[in-house]
Amino acid sequence: MRIKLCVITVIAIICLTCAAASAAAPAKPWTILIYMNSDNNLDPYGQKNLQQMASVGSNDFFNIVVLCDRRNAPASLIYVEKNNLKVLKNLGEIDMGNVGTLINFAKENIAAFPADHYILEIWNHGQGWRNPSEQPIYKWISQDESSGNHITVEDLGHALSEIKNFLGKKLDVLAYDACLMQMVEVACSIKGNADYIMGSEESIPGNGFPYDTILENFKPGMSTIDLCKMWIDSYVHYYATTGDKTTPATLSLLDDNQLAALQASLDEFAKIAMEGTFNQQIKNALVNTQRYRSQQHKDLGDLLVNLKKEIADSRFSKAILDVGDAYSRAVIYSNFNNYFMKAATGMSIYFPETKADYDPEYDICAYSKISIWHEMLKKYLAGLRVDQIIERTISGDLSELRSFVQNDAKHDSLTANLLIEKLNFEAFSEHVLNGSLSKEVSNLIREIK
Repeated sequence: MRIKLCVITVIAIICLTCAAASAAAPAKPWTILIYMNSDNNLDPYGQKNLQQMASVGSNDFFNIVVLCDRRNAPASLIYVEKNNLKVLKNLGEIDMGNVGTLINFAKENIAAFPADHYILEIWNHGQGWRNPSEQPIYKWISQDESSGNHITVEDLGHALSEIKNFLGKKLDVLAYDACLMQMVEVACSIKGNADYIMGSEESIPGNGFPYDTILENFKPGMSTIDLCKMWIDSYVHYYATTGDKTTPATLSLLDDNQLAALQASLDEFAKIAMEGTFNQQIKNALVNTQRYRSQQHKDLGDLLVNLKKEIADSRFSKAILDVGDAYSRAVIYSNFNNYFMKAATGMSIYFPETKADYDPEYDICAYSKISIWHEMLKKYLAGLRVDQIIERTISGDLSELRSFVQNDAKHDSLTANLLIEKLNFEAFSEHVLNGSLSKEVSNLIREIK
């Protein structure tokens, strides 16, 4: 599976600049810029994808320009012609995990291959928002095996902003041939820099996009949305009809102009969720929600459908409907191979189901700096833990409460405060504990404080 496996040298930058600084080619309707970081275990797939591109090649309608860095081999700047991979420059070893390399590649080849419209595709391993400690080589996107560097969400937002300023307008399409990238956390953190974002909620199989089919069907006169719909359908059809037909495959298209409204509606949802007591309803909804290879990535559209069935509170129900309306405007198109993806709707969001599954790095990810979703998640997960402790305590089993006091109370103030509040009400106001248990619980509460 393509769970896709950074300081560039001055020499490499100069070489890349020289390659792209030659006289600009005549303008075409489209230029496709592919940032192919195969300096990792994806190298064989990169060569296969290049051959697929060359079976069609650039034409009067579009340019195909690829910066390809290989595993244990030098990087090359390639202009893809019909049946020919024309090497414009051999670049030696460069750092594809350095955001400067991405910026230089885009700027210099926008200048060298002018067009009315531009697609920038990042080809590599992807992991959504995270830098998982359990899989350090699968960091956010564009992991360079030689340097060990990678491009973070913040890096990508910076790069896209630089490219937009250079171009004088947004990129037409930002595409990911990389796993798990079509997330709220990614899209909302880089919004404002590309008209449309195309990517997958799920893992991308090793073979990636079927570039030959996509390029063959890329016809003059296509609108940007029609082009992207064709791209998405070609990808899904390829995995639904060739090889292992059970391969999970999703691809969707987002409207960048709608992401700010989606983020605002999610913040309102989070605010209302934190003000109420909806733990059990949310838990029930999550059980049946479509999830992806990373089990904490939940399909946002499917989650909303399941929440509607569980939530009776009118204010929270309205917040759910508002998110749904914003979501339907943000996700323009989605398709999937439905063997495993019967409820995929186009965009995922991070939603762990237990406190132990919550990744502390989420507190400092790019999205958490601009939203309150992480605050809602932590309060919800703390509430679940508290409910479990309360239930056990009221039944006369103090083992969970003792364990929390001994092991977690000092470094988990959120759960501790919620627990004290609930214990004082559930265990004492309702007089459900006998004398000896009541005394021990009182002592444990004092220890928490």
